[in-house]
Amino acid sequence: MMLHLSDVGEVMCSVTLDTFYPGYLHIEWKCGREKSTEVLSSQELYEESPDQTSFAVCSQVRISEDSLRCPESAVHISWEHEYTNTRGQQTWSIGDQDFPWRPVVDDIQAPPCMYHSVPAILQCHISGYYPDAVTVKWFRKDKRTLELCEETDDASIPKIKSNKNPDHTFSCTAQLMITPAVKSHQGSEYICQVEHPSLEKAIKKSTGGIKMLAKPQLEPIGKTLLDGMLVQFSLHLHSFYPKDMKVKWHRGEQEHRKGVKQGTKHTETLTEQEDSLFYMTSECCILGYGFTDPEYKLYVTWEHEAMEGPETRTLSVR
Repeated sequence: MMLHLSDVGEVMCSVTLDTFYPGYLHIEWKCGREKSTEVLSSQELYEESPDQTSFAVCSQVRISEDSLRCPESAVHISWEHEYTNTRGQQTWSIGDQDFPWRPVVDDIQAPPCMYHSVPAILQCHISGYYPDAVTVKWFRKDKRTLELCEETDDASIPKIKSNKNPDHTFSCTAQLMITPAVKSHQGSEYICQVEHPSLEKAIKKSTGGIKMLAKPQLEPIGKTLLDGMLVQFSLHLHSFYPKDMKVKWHRGEQEHRKGVKQGTKHTETLTEQEDSLFYMTSECCILGYGFTDPEYKLYVTWEHEAMEGPETRTLSVR
């Protein structure tokens, strides 16, 4: 049985039978679910062999797209030669392994990492399918649960719109828009599940484990005069992830790697918050007499994976 798609979106089915005589066959086409009694109208073209000893016939029928939207959809042809009592039949189903228009599902397009509370879009392109009857579901999976994604405050699923291709198959792009949070999304994966009447099992694509980042937020740098002529500077960074943070206190713009000079104090305190983000306080104490020089300045530089590059602030007693 030969299959191809017509310009108007129908499946053209044809069967060629040959080497029979005399030149007539009773041919019947049916379409529907398994033993459907719906008989289709067909066209037959008979040809006689050059030596006039046998005949061949090509029988063709049109199948509407709506007739193939069910996984049990099948096309059945039977024929009978009344003079020789020769009978035959052939059945084609949308679920056959050699069905030519199964959906092709690309890998999910997703950012290499996602940022806390920053909207992100996941996309999955699906192509080459017929009929236009794909169903897409998104799931989020972590170590303990697998949950279906639905419309919520932090997730949106745009309606899928299929486009017709030059070869009369269809394609579409499924999207999931999310606003991820470190606590609920770090290490989780998203799965795009595609169903179609031609598929015995749904096709699934995964993002793999999601890598989350959160950019550190800077609070005003504190400045306190302590006993013993010490000045304490306090750097407060909050709401960052992961916890690894590099902080350098230095007395010159070119001394990033040297740290502060001997005789100063430098301490760091790291705290994890309820939302799995981190808070750091870095304190540096400087002897007050150093600030008798009006040109004296202190620099603090911090660097984190979620930042585009290190940031520096200039500090003084003034």
